[in-house]
Amino acid sequence: MAFMRESIGNLQWHRVDVPSDTLLRKDAIANPHNRGFVICVHEGNFAAALSLVTELACLGTELPVELHHCTERELPSDLAAVLKHAAFTHVRVVDSCALAAAHGIPRPPLFASPRDAWMKPLALYTSTFDHVMILDAHTLLLRNPNVIWTDAGYEASGSYFFRQRNLVPGANAADRYTHLLRKYTDLYHLDTSIQAVNLELSNNFTQHLGSSFDALQTVDPSLLVVHKTRYGDRLPKLLKRLIGQAPRDPSFAWLTPHDAIFSVFELMHKPFHVATYGANTLNAPRDLELHPTVFCGPVAQRWIAPSVHISKSLFFVHAATLIDTKPIPTNEKLYSYQGYIDVPSHITSLRLPSLFKEVVEYPTCFADVQRHEALPADFFRALARRRAHYHALALGTFHGLTACS
Repeated sequence: MAFMRESIGNLQWHRVDVPSDTLLRKDAIANPHNRGFVICVHEGNFAAALSLVTELACLGTELPVELHHCTERELPSDLAAVLKHAAFTHVRVVDSCALAAAHGIPRPPLFASPRDAWMKPLALYTSTFDHVMILDAHTLLLRNPNVIWTDAGYEASGSYFFRQRNLVPGANAADRYTHLLRKYTDLYHLDTSIQAVNLELSNNFTQHLGSSFDALQTVDPSLLVVHKTRYGDRLPKLLKRLIGQAPRDPSFAWLTPHDAIFSVFELMHKPFHVATYGANTLNAPRDLELHPTVFCGPVAQRWIAPSVHISKSLFFVHAATLIDTKPIPTNEKLYSYQGYIDVPSHITSLRLPSLFKEVVEYPTCFADVQRHEALPADFFRALARRRAHYHALALGTFHGLTACS
């Protein structure tokens, strides 16, 4: 397909011209709680996003999906034809930037950048769902994410976050968050429902602070869950102000978009829920051979519950390097072919949250692996299925998109 040029090179899919009204909202299935999935898309990740949609169906969820983008030029010319496939009848395409403009949110060049993750707060604000699960297009799921909707932590707080791996201790982290709260003091003054006696951080929030000096990395952007209307319109109002102001303020360059979503609960002085256990890491090729205590593969998260055996607890992996093919040169270096360069075999064992151990030689790797274990067979089955759907979309054959075996 046209939107797969980044993975398939010059291979072109036969284009089919269809009326633009196929991009209008499709009939929604019964959804009394108004729950749904949101995936932010751009021209470079549509195959990953749509293969995630088919993966959700294979895992047993029938909830609607919104694909959020910014401007029509980010939509592949043949997307309308693709969405006619039976696998995508519950998918709606949403121009978040157009909706934001209609709601008076300034549209800086920031939002128009194809791969800009500030789309996630914008998509949360513009989504029609009350209960919103934001998924990164490259998230590889091993179990039905619907388990989160009825989790006690989510039901009590209206939020569910997973911890990020890159928690580099920084003495100034709390000071920067205090600066955020003070800078937006007017948010409190304008919302009389907030009884803010002072601007000190809550103990719960302080426990989750950890960062480098340049950027904050507190929660995993692969999967975020928010009950947007739990506190009426307070969360959307506050989110709108942050979207309209923080991205344009150089003094807040350290605030990542997904952590902006996380911080909204602190700004409201409301509780939030973060997964009890820390993030896990998969190994990259030759990690075990070259440095067995340093894993440089993707971040992974577990789902811990009384009914789930620890060997079956792997929940999802941020799988950009596992799904997208890359050019790999032959030994003769005469040509390249598309292949996978990241083939994991192990995962770090279940671990409590701990500060990230920084090693100069491997600045982006987890450098304190005490124990690890072989990846379960379920992981490789899920990865094989996801890759099959990805390539079916890439080649435009659509073969097997509704097959889950």
